[in-house]
Amino acid sequence: MSQPPNILIILVDQLRADVCGCYGGWPSATPNLDRLAAAGTVFTRAYCPYPQCSPTRASLMTGLEPLSTGIGIQSDYRMFGERTVERLDPALPALGPLFREAGYRTGYVGKWHLDAEEPTDNLSDRGFDYYFRSSPHVADVIPTAGPCGFYGGGIAGVGRSTESWEGLQAHRAAEFIRDRTGGNEPFLLVYSDPRPHPAYNVTQADLDLFAPDEVALWPNIHDDLAARPIVHRRLRENIMGDWTPTDDEWRTILRHYAALIGATDRDVGTVLNALDESGAADDTIVVYVSDHGDYCGAHGNLSKGVAPYEELLRVPLVCRWPGHFSAGATCEELVTHMDILPTLAEAAGVDIPDEIDGATLGPLLSGEPSEWRDHVVITHHGNAYGLCTMRAVITNDYKYVYWPYDTAELYDRQADEWEMENRINDPAFRSVAERLHGMLLVHRQRTGDRFCLASAPPRET
Repeated sequence: MSQPPNILIILVDQLRADVCGCYGGWPSATPNLDRLAAAGTVFTRAYCPYPQCSPTRASLMTGLEPLSTGIGIQSDYRMFGERTVERLDPALPALGPLFREAGYRTGYVGKWHLDAEEPTDNLSDRGFDYYFRSSPHVADVIPTAGPCGFYGGGIAGVGRSTESWEGLQAHRAAEFIRDRTGGNEPFLLVYSDPRPHPAYNVTQADLDLFAPDEVALWPNIHDDLAARPIVHRRLRENIMGDWTPTDDEWRTILRHYAALIGATDRDVGTVLNALDESGAADDTIVVYVSDHGDYCGAHGNLSKGVAPYEELLRVPLVCRWPGHFSAGATCEELVTHMDILPTLAEAAGVDIPDEIDGATLGPLLSGEPSEWRDHVVITHHGNAYGLCTMRAVITNDYKYVYWPYDTAELYDRQADEWEMENRINDPAFRSVAERLHGMLLVHRQRTGDRFCLASAPPRET
């Protein structure tokens, strides 16, 4: 390889996998992601290590477990009237410094969310020589759904403006690619779009692209959360307040979510088109990923939080590198954001830090048979929705969730796709729960997690 590949990371915020066209969702919402997927590898079981923005983004940047990054809860977040001070530990080897030191021209466009305050004009101390910051979604909004407990101004709305700041971000990312193609140094660009994070505010033109009947209600939208730990009901109360949307109101919300995804994808297309027009697409690794998912009506809730449901944890992850990664392929192995840094470092010939929790996806992307992990672990400590601690382990067949002050949860992922039946008290699943609980105990010992787990799965008595 005469020159290391360029790297483009497209990082979106709060996009659940199952709504994307290449994951069997809404094809009219993600045509640009879908064309990327057609030429790359789609990971069907990619999970965030923590269902919040900052900790998962920190894992992506470092390849480490969230609790090892310096960010244990959301950063730059108002709690009890004061902002949290969590920040990515600057002493850790991370994406920006590692690749800049290896000769890459580095840039970051959009949402950062890894410091006590969002940077205003410079990320050089984080390894990125070029930086263009994020800003709020569509302005001058007329609410169309809500308000609810957490989103007092409305969960969805239509903006009077026909332009968005995110569109400007996409053009800045495109300029970065055009200006840095053809030189003697490869580039690394993180394009971080803050959408489709709620509130789901869109222009009328984007909303008109989705008919109300194009978005069906989820089968678990009327979940009463029976036989589940009380934290699920408390979380729903914290986010929803006393509002219980009607089916028509839910359809309005889902339609806005679809429209916001479509607007996000259009701007992704601007960036991908710039890469194609530059002539550098064949020499560029593209990684598309979301930091975490979104309830958007699943289990009768909105946004995100401590809950371990698929809608919050499973994210789209697509990787493309023509001639090197399998094209038009799918991979069903369990992968996570911690795997992205070692994958890129290996492909670019950049030294991988000695202490890293992720694994390179290289063998999976090239279609080579290899042994792979049989589970992933999810952690959570707290955010403004509720200071709750949780640990979960996911295997191909089951999901086990441990709560310190309530019964555990166990879901049969093959028989219960929408996670409506907690099997923790079913004698037929006792050995499964004990085996997965043991995985958490091993993980705790391996990572130095100071969270105390009981010696056996908690059950109702």
